[in-house]
Amino acid sequence: MDAIVAHELCHIRRRDNLTSTIHMAVESIFWFHPLVWWVGARLMEERERACDEEVLASGGDPRAYAEGILKICELYLASPPACVAGVTGGDLKRRIEAIISNRATLRLNCVRKVALAASGIAAIAGPMVVGVISAQPASALLNFEVASVKPHELPPGAFGPGMATRGSRLAISGSRVTTTGTFLALMLEAYNLRNFQVSGTVVLPDKSGNDTLYDIEGRATGDGAVPLGQARQMLQSLLTDRFQLKFHRESKELPAYHLVAGGNSSKLRPSAPDAATKTDVLPTGRGMFHFQFTNVSVSELVIRIAPDFDRPLIDKTGLAGGYDFTLEYVHKVDTSKWSPEEKAALEKAGSIEGPSLASALQQLGLKVVPAKDFVEVLVVDHVERPSAN
Repeated sequence: MDAIVAHELCHIRRRDNLTSTIHMAVESIFWFHPLVWWVGARLMEERERACDEEVLASGGDPRAYAEGILKICELYLASPPACVAGVTGGDLKRRIEAIISNRATLRLNCVRKVALAASGIAAIAGPMVVGVISAQPASALLNFEVASVKPHELPPGAFGPGMATRGSRLAISGSRVTTTGTFLALMLEAYNLRNFQVSGTVVLPDKSGNDTLYDIEGRATGDGAVPLGQARQMLQSLLTDRFQLKFHRESKELPAYHLVAGGNSSKLRPSAPDAATKTDVLPTGRGMFHFQFTNVSVSELVIRIAPDFDRPLIDKTGLAGGYDFTLEYVHKVDTSKWSPEEKAALEKAGSIEGPSLASALQQLGLKVVPAKDFVEVLVVDHVERPSAN
């Protein structure tokens, strides 16, 4: 009986009932997290083991102590609250075996205590640090040092809104980045997307009802040249800060093209194992594209030619490895949204004879097949007209 009382006094000194009650509150709040319940079971086992070890360390007879525990288990009334510590808690069979064998436990020296404390701090602080970093807005990560946004004054007859909407290229000169385009064109350039990858409110009309063009000029910190990737991140931050852009990502099933291996013998020659990957652009006339690919995979080819299609182009060939091949085709322009002035200028320049991109791919033993597939798109939830500066 002295050993049993010593066991219970140990629970009191350790404040086990208090810590168990606190953990029950944690289980009530985070009831959905399996790790919380696993920790609760381990706490019960460890608190009983700690008290058993203290009783034995104070000189208690292991066999008499074990028999006392078994006798109490035979006669006791269970306490309704699960948080109340008792001599019968934990895995009883394992406890009796440990008591009889009187196994010595590993004592914590200073080094082990420091390592244990560091592990606990890392377990708590790690997820918090990751959460704080991931919660930071894009504007807090990479910004222009100074930037201006002004509506673009379009000269009469220069080019129509269709041309302006289709693209916006970033002009980078040292630390200076400039571009002109509609909000949609700016967003496509900032996130390196195609038109079909953006939906929602993307038009900011001017007083005449046309989509507004904006002149963007920004300057990065330092004097060195700004890489294209960083310039796009800065443009993303500018759209968030000045246009109040808010969006979310969705996966939508859209009309697409699948690039598949055709039935004809392929002209894709497997590259030599030690061949360097390169693309040679051969000089041609306006609108004619001529590429010489060396050790280029089909997936890399798809990335290069995808912008020339009006739908997402997805590699379904199953071809792996690098290949050597030549690709020559004429860029076919969609003039359905062009202004009369643009169409007249194109007709004046004259048409170019040559295979289309789809025909050129077919000559390589590849085929473009219309299909439907899931594509990640950005859905614009909110955008505002920026104030000029």
